[in-house]
Amino acid sequence: MILRLKLVLTLSLLWSTLALAGGDDHAHGPVQQTQGADKNYFTVNAVSIQFEVVVRYTPIESGEDVHLSLFLSDFVTNRPIDSARFEITSPEDPSLKITVEQIDRGIYTLHGTFPQNKSYSFTTVIKAGNRSDLMLIGPIEVGKELPVTATNDEHAATGLGNWWWLMLVAFAVGLLLMYLLMRSRMNRLQRTASMIALVVTTSLPMSIQDTNAHEGHDAKPKNTGALLDEFEVGKETQFLYELYTAIPARASFSGDLVLNGIIRPATNASATIVAPQTGTITSLNVKIGQRVTKGQTLAVVQQTLNTSEQVGLATEKATAQAEYDAAQKEYNRLKSLEDIVAKKDLQAAEIRLNAARDRLNVYNRVGGSGQSFSIQSPVNGLVDNFNLTIGQQVQQGDMMMNVFDNKNLKVEATVYPADLSRINGSARFSIASSAASSRRSGRPR
Repeated sequence: MILRLKLVLTLSLLWSTLALAGGDDHAHGPVQQTQGADKNYFTVNAVSIQFEVVVRYTPIESGEDVHLSLFLSDFVTNRPIDSARFEITSPEDPSLKITVEQIDRGIYTLHGTFPQNKSYSFTTVIKAGNRSDLMLIGPIEVGKELPVTATNDEHAATGLGNWWWLMLVAFAVGLLLMYLLMRSRMNRLQRTASMIALVVTTSLPMSIQDTNAHEGHDAKPKNTGALLDEFEVGKETQFLYELYTAIPARASFSGDLVLNGIIRPATNASATIVAPQTGTITSLNVKIGQRVTKGQTLAVVQQTLNTSEQVGLATEKATAQAEYDAAQKEYNRLKSLEDIVAKKDLQAAEIRLNAARDRLNVYNRVGGSGQSFSIQSPVNGLVDNFNLTIGQQVQQGDMMMNVFDNKNLKVEATVYPADLSRINGSARFSIASSAASSRRSGRPR
């Protein structure tokens, strides 16, 4: 009995060893992948100081009519070049004829037939507008096939024979074990346990084998390479999305310094208008924001007098009227006696009359409310904000409005000691108002 159990365990271990050996050999077979196998075409590049040429073609066989795609662009800007002319010859076969057909802006097709399977090159004269250049394009490899990615098909085919062999061995071992178990004198419970142990022991290496096999035959091999920061964009896409280029150039750089400040009118280009006398505004001749010229009347203020001032003014006006009447009568009397009176007395009477008339005219102009004052602008500029209405009372010295010239402004900016070294005669600056979007630039003063 013990001998039979030892035989069963020995055969099970033998089967496990065979299965593991076969699985390990199959799972770790070599996998090869050729770079660039995901492309179905060849690419040839050529550049000069004028042009960039990209030729793309699928595998070519000798004696067949072939069509090669040619992309022509400016070397500096990558802009597609339209309506170019080509003169193409081959140093390997001077009799080779290549014709060119334009498909789109910067895209052309080369037509021809290559007589032999070998490498050819094109000596190409390109003329586009007032530019021309001689370029060598190649090699064009006729008869060359695309590189093929190696797969695990060969390993799968090799492992298939091993699987059939292992299956036959497993079947024979299973029959032998069944026969030994049936002939043994173990009871039913012992036989059942032995069958379970047999199944588990023989199926374990099969599971390991199957797992390793699937790992080895994964159709998509794991990418263990490092990530690249480069990607390829086809010429058609570059032309379609207008992907232009430029040659890098060295340039100077200077940092910006942001300062906070206040924009004010220049000292000699602004004026503050004040009331010359206490009075009433009788006229407003300007509006807020209106441009005025020097000497233009802005407002009129009528002087106002209190009761005592009005009584004194009336008394003085009456006295002036009486003086005028007396001077007039005296002048008329002497004028009637002009032939017998002294000439100097007549002249003195005339002077007295003129003086009395002028004094009376002054009081007549003032009237009962006082004198009127016209307020004029002392500078050219814009009228600032004011809050005045006709009939409003103002006191002597009250500010009425401002007039400033916005053509000459003064900027007061705050500069901290750490930034003083950056403010010099060569510095450039721009001024932006927080209340407007306009910008002005210049040199600091």
